[in-house]
Amino acid sequence: MSPRLENQASEARRTSTSKDRKAILTRIHPCQESNTHKNVLADLSLLEYLHDAACNSFMWDCSGRSMRRIILSVRVDDDAEYEPWNGRVISLTLSDVVACRFFGWGGQIGQERIDAWREGISTELESECNRLRSSGLHIPPLAFTIVLGSGSTIELVCREVSLDAGPPQ
Repeated sequence: MSPRLENQASEARRTSTSKDRKAILTRIHPCQESNTHKNVLADLSLLEYLHDAACNSFMWDCSGRSMRRIILSVRVDDDAEYEPWNGRVISLTLSDVVACRFFGWGGQIGQERIDAWREGISTELESECNRLRSSGLHIPPLAFTIVLGSGSTIELVCREVSLDAGPPQ
């Protein structure tokens, strides 16, 4: 953790209860601040630990006039390989989504789970992004493919990933 985040966590632990949540979040995941969200995930490789997390919801947020977001709510298994997330419900916000493709299968028995969270997108979606880029549109740097247990897939291109983690369940 960076010295700045360590200082913020120490200060949050020493101050009033209104700052307790920030201290807890700082210990749960290494984040940095951005213009749009205070809990930006700095180490994107941690997303791989969401393998087998139960996917509670997937929401396309188009409430803002200048930005689209995808918000995922997942419950991480009690024995995930990243201990700070074990047993927690995590809300992931993928901000400034420029491209998203969802292919869903509804015939599912039981809880939908994340099978894989990978960096990169299909060649077809990458081609579309390149076409938009060549026409002058700014394409954010992050590209992910999320594969669910049912075979449903979510491909997206976004600027940042932020995370809020609830208490252990």
